[in-house]
Amino acid sequence: MDKRIKIVWYLSIVTILLIFGGQIYWLYNQYLYSSEEYNKQLYDDCKALVEQERSIRINESRKDTRVKSPTISMQLSISMQDDKRGPHANGTFIIYRNNIKKVIKINNITSEEASIMINRCTSDRYQQFRSKTMDSLLTSKGYEKAGNYRFHSSKRLFIYPSYHKVNHHVIHVEYSYNPLEYETVSFDIQIPIRPIILSMAWQLAGSILLLFVLTFCLLYQIRTILFQKRIDSLRHEFMKNMIYEMKQPPADDNITDEAIHLGNMEFFYSLNELRNGTERVIITSRQAEILKLLADTPNEVVPRETILKQVWGDDSYANSLALNVQITYLRRALKSDERLCIEAIMKKGYLLKITD
Repeated sequence: MDKRIKIVWYLSIVTILLIFGGQIYWLYNQYLYSSEEYNKQLYDDCKALVEQERSIRINESRKDTRVKSPTISMQLSISMQDDKRGPHANGTFIIYRNNIKKVIKINNITSEEASIMINRCTSDRYQQFRSKTMDSLLTSKGYEKAGNYRFHSSKRLFIYPSYHKVNHHVIHVEYSYNPLEYETVSFDIQIPIRPIILSMAWQLAGSILLLFVLTFCLLYQIRTILFQKRIDSLRHEFMKNMIYEMKQPPADDNITDEAIHLGNMEFFYSLNELRNGTERVIITSRQAEILKLLADTPNEVVPRETILKQVWGDDSYANSLALNVQITYLRRALKSDERLCIEAIMKKGYLLKITD
């Protein structure tokens, strides 16, 4: 194979591999970006769903007359301060449960946060957080049911749900359903992949199409190069077969007893020579071998395979092409004698036809 073709071939393969790698890297980053956007949506939905779960508990408990609302009072000493969180206060919560007084002091909270804490504490007195309700709300939003539910006491106070991304497919949620008493539930939510894939469907389709086109171009190029290599091999074999192979004539040129009479011609096999009166035609050694086989059985078909194996040694495709060319040259050498003709018999072979 030509050196320049090899260089172009290798460069093409490297370029296509780089394009493949770049396309895969781009798709991966696009997936991460879409996943992050989807996670933000999941955070917002989860925040709304936990509040919805609390509302369901309250509504169901209010319908049950056997459930009594606990007595909760709150005292707040407000000290106004300006910072990023806005006005905030130090709160003292007094909770009565079964006539037992419990005092909880919490510093640095806003009035809105204090209200949320009172509401959740009230909801918890009606009924605790229910995982079945949460699962039902998640499935109604198109998410999978949560898993790994765990109810425990948290050592820290947090008003809103806390999120921790375990991996690209799982988010760990901690929710304080009763922050005043640090009662917390944690669970895992599976991030569905299907919506993310659907959101980037046109990008995936375009990338797959591009990869198919590049793969087809690479395979077509390889096929073309291999085909060209095969043609070069056949051409080399053909040219080798077409080398002019002349036998050196003996010193005495007056040899007539070796002549084979073909019509009006005399064929001197040892000299690779045809004579018709004063006209002399020199042929190659291969042509002489072919004519000798045909002349041994005039007017009879000699199979192509016989000629190929006896003259070339095998019946390869390249040798078969060379035989066609040699027959053409022999016909030109015999054209001075109208009585001689080499005919091709379809799918059989050749015959040397000698007419009277």
